[in-house]
Amino acid sequence: MGLYELDHSVACVEEHSFTRASERVFRTQGAVSVAIRKLEEEFGIPLMVRDSHECTLTEAGKALLASARRMIELRDKLHRSMVDFRNLSAGRVGIAAHESAAEYLLPAPLAAFYIQHPNIRLEARLCDGQEIAHLVAEREVDIGFGIRQTRRHGLCSEVVHADPLVLVSAPGHPLSGQRSVALAELRDERFFMHSRHTVMIDTVQRLFADHLMPLNVAAELWNFETIKHFVRTGCGIAIVPASVAQTDLGIGRLVSIRVDELDVARSIEVVYRNEGLLPAPSALLDLLRRWPWQQEMHGMRLWGDSGDQPRVNDTPMVQQPALHVAPVTE
Repeated sequence: MGLYELDHSVACVEEHSFTRASERVFRTQGAVSVAIRKLEEEFGIPLMVRDSHECTLTEAGKALLASARRMIELRDKLHRSMVDFRNLSAGRVGIAAHESAAEYLLPAPLAAFYIQHPNIRLEARLCDGQEIAHLVAEREVDIGFGIRQTRRHGLCSEVVHADPLVLVSAPGHPLSGQRSVALAELRDERFFMHSRHTVMIDTVQRLFADHLMPLNVAAELWNFETIKHFVRTGCGIAIVPASVAQTDLGIGRLVSIRVDELDVARSIEVVYRNEGLLPAPSALLDLLRRWPWQQEMHGMRLWGDSGDQPRVNDTPMVQQPALHVAPVTE
């Protein structure tokens, strides 16, 4: 017994005619008659009386009709539900990101996605940077966003943004009037650092060690907002991702100073499974690929006069401010 046979039976009853039923289901009258006969053969009892021009149900046929209508209604409801998923009228997207990506890079594109697709439920998850790929692989989220992840079988990744590291100070700090400094000039400066051990912290520490320079850490703090607050007091400086400092640089609460030896950027990537991605996560993934990250950097008071574009894995990033950065590989 197939749903199409039940469809034909209901059409015959509601149209009171094999001819009109065949027109309704876009089949020949003979095909409709065969479908009903198959049902009768399957159950071994007559379902319709064919001694008149109208379709008259037997008692068994009436019982079948009630159930057939419920089954067809459920099929149609299921079809509408699947169409809603396909047309982005329903669904959910789970996305995982670490602190700085979640707070400073994702809010604008996620808000834009929600405005475009208000019926899609967004489920954002904050996690440690090295957990992102694991959450995607275990299907706890659909998309991961943040620093470059350890490669895993079955996952795809794409770099979407280069986030340069910048040295920032308060506008009144002695360094704030200098266009650029050498690393050696920072020997006696007090640095505010993130307390979490990250690849970015390793990169900064390695940079100072490679140049035989002490890194004078005055305070290890729990998040970037606190670090920026400390920097704004004028009592010290910090090296942070440009995305973290963007708002403060734009309104003049912080200034950036070029460090000759500091030419690195974090590679920000999206991570997703290579199969089974539904339309809603696919739509968000496409938006993240197309998002104008570099345009958002315009207007920031960033140092730089080289005119070179930042590079991630030897691929130029377009429309970036005039600065040159090398990738930080995770």
